[in-house]
Amino acid sequence: MISNDLQTSSIEASILYQVPDALIWVKPVSSGEGAVEDFEIGYANKAAIEAIGHPKGELKGLHILRDGIPTEKGAPENFKHFLDVYQTGEMKEFTFTTHSTNRVYETVRHLHNEGVLSITRDRGAQRQAEQREKATRRTMESIVKASPIGIAVFDAVRSSEGAILDFKVRVYNEQRNGLLGLTEEEGATLPLSGILQILGSANAFDRYVEVVEKGTSIQREQYVERSRKWLSVDAVKLDDGFLAMLGDITELKQSQHVLQQQTDYLNNILNASLSAVFTCEAIRDEEGTILDLRYTQINEMYKQMIGKTEEEVLGKTMRELFPTAVTTGVFATHCNVIETGVAARFDLRYEGEGLDAWFDISSVKVGENGVVITFADVLEQKKAAQKIEEQKRLLDNILSGSSNGISVSEVIRDEQGQVVDGRTILANDAAVQIAGIPRDIYLSKKVTEIDPGMLQSPYFLMCVQTLETGKPFIIQHFLEITGRWLEISVSRMDQNHLIHVFTDVTPIKEAQLQKDLLVEELKRSNQSLEEFAHVASHDMKEPLRKIRTFASRLKMKLTQGLDEKDTGLIDRIEIAAERMQLLVDDLLEFSHVNERPREMEWVDLNEKVQKVLADLELPIEEKGARIGMGSLPTVKGNRRQLQQLFYNLISNALKYSKPATPPEISIQSRKVMGTDVSKSVNLPVDQENGAFHLIEVRDNGIGFDQLYAERIFRIFHRLHGKSEYSGTGVGLSIAKKVTENHNGAIWATSEIGVGSTFYILLPV
Repeated sequence: MISNDLQTSSIEASILYQVPDALIWVKPVSSGEGAVEDFEIGYANKAAIEAIGHPKGELKGLHILRDGIPTEKGAPENFKHFLDVYQTGEMKEFTFTTHSTNRVYETVRHLHNEGVLSITRDRGAQRQAEQREKATRRTMESIVKASPIGIAVFDAVRSSEGAILDFKVRVYNEQRNGLLGLTEEEGATLPLSGILQILGSANAFDRYVEVVEKGTSIQREQYVERSRKWLSVDAVKLDDGFLAMLGDITELKQSQHVLQQQTDYLNNILNASLSAVFTCEAIRDEEGTILDLRYTQINEMYKQMIGKTEEEVLGKTMRELFPTAVTTGVFATHCNVIETGVAARFDLRYEGEGLDAWFDISSVKVGENGVVITFADVLEQKKAAQKIEEQKRLLDNILSGSSNGISVSEVIRDEQGQVVDGRTILANDAAVQIAGIPRDIYLSKKVTEIDPGMLQSPYFLMCVQTLETGKPFIIQHFLEITGRWLEISVSRMDQNHLIHVFTDVTPIKEAQLQKDLLVEELKRSNQSLEEFAHVASHDMKEPLRKIRTFASRLKMKLTQGLDEKDTGLIDRIEIAAERMQLLVDDLLEFSHVNERPREMEWVDLNEKVQKVLADLELPIEEKGARIGMGSLPTVKGNRRQLQQLFYNLISNALKYSKPATPPEISIQSRKVMGTDVSKSVNLPVDQENGAFHLIEVRDNGIGFDQLYAERIFRIFHRLHGKSEYSGTGVGLSIAKKVTENHNGAIWATSEIGVGSTFYILLPV
């Protein structure tokens, strides 16, 4: 059974467990403070278990970081990606390598049921197959271009009802253009009807249609006025079109009156229409029964395909060289052609005599006792056909097993070719379920009939742009008829068809919209608080000044009449007013740094620190402090805020020094990469590979418990009493805000009685 976390039925669980896509659902594992420190696998189907090949076998219950999923090396990046999807709520892609197979997988992840659902697919085999297919295509094109005969492949152009309207050329070589007398432009652009018109053979068009529709072949001769050549024209069906081969037989025609018999012989060879050619004559016994076939001629392509020279073949017999031809029935077929004169065309898998190929064979009688045989190795075509069938089965499985909605739409154009509507022509079960529209309506109605406002939507406009440019896109679209938000990925199939892959993101979208409202409300609240703090701080300064002034005057006036207790009370008033004055000043300073500075310039931190040391000259001298400073960088920032940053850190080090121990303060800097400090501070993904200045301010003071390393940067947070150390608890909050304003970070390490180190990270 699938984990209850996925909330699926037993039937659905069984289906999910068997689908070819690897499915993994993880849920967050939180620390005591609520931060996500790992992810636990709550569900993994069979494909996921086999693909990852983890040493522990079953994946359910394993943790990404703790157990090294998919590998020990890849686990941190895998965890970061799950965390990113979990925190941002965005669907994202991820690539990883497995334990056992060392194969690369591509993954799409999105939030699901308070966790993250990962759907993984092995793209390696597909890419290798595509590369092999491209290599095969390049090889075929090279052979076509290098062939001594004219070759062209035409594809059928059909009407919407499937009738053949014409043929457009897919592949051809220069020899074809030369033999037909066509210009380069004509050869590349003219359809078959245009070429036949030039040749004066427009009535032959229907014969080529029969080749494609009925599987017949064409073998004829044609005189071309443009090139002044006699050509042999062979055409056979190929896919949804035909292969045409042209041979120059001009010289044969010119010498026909003296070499008639030889011309007939050669024409039969050419008319066989395949490249590899050989001829045999029958060897008979006294009763006339054919005992064997003796080779009399072979062509160059035969030598290349079979791997034998003329010396090895000519004069030898078929039984002698190729006994497998006897056991497979090929020999008997050729003998029957000689006896009956009926040509034969067949294909078979030939395995023997060092050969392993699929041969397409044509056998034609020549003369009274001979046969001309042509053949071609169609192994790659057979493999391609098998591959197409496998891909079809895979596509069917994807459509039926995918949890994403997948559909194909066909656009409707007006007379000017503009897209004015569309309709869905294919949709899997998930698409029907997610769209929330009955299948009969989904597949029969036009887009505007289902959603009248679609033509004015950004989704429709982007679909039109993708049809024109071929550039895919992803969009979130509100389907008004069902009240659902769909996240849709759209790519072009061809000029009139689009592929849509989508999922229902209504809960996520509604949460996002609610979040946006809360963020705007929070911004307004923060702004009001900042304005209040600023105004309140200014308004409080004057009363505090008066309290301190009047208390001082009262103390001076009543000095003679006050006892020790009364004097102590006035002293406490002065101390409280002084602390309040300090708190107001710190609040003002905090409100100043709470906004990012608008004026940024190059600041030499060496100069800023020297000014800070000059301002703190008196406490440095009183405490006998020793300051060690290395070379500091020049950074882009706000002079005032950066000086305030170092003032607060150095004054803190002086303030929290150990009694009777001279403070020792060290300020050093070095360059690091974001990945070097990723364990100490959380950086945005786009900054992880960036370069930073890491500045360390180290002291030998009283230190603090590392447990409070994050709390000390909170405003008004103090680790010591007011009677022990003065201060308001704002200084480190200001330091943290300054680093954030400069796209940096600050953190601290400490040990009680040993000292503290503050780390400042600023971008290079």
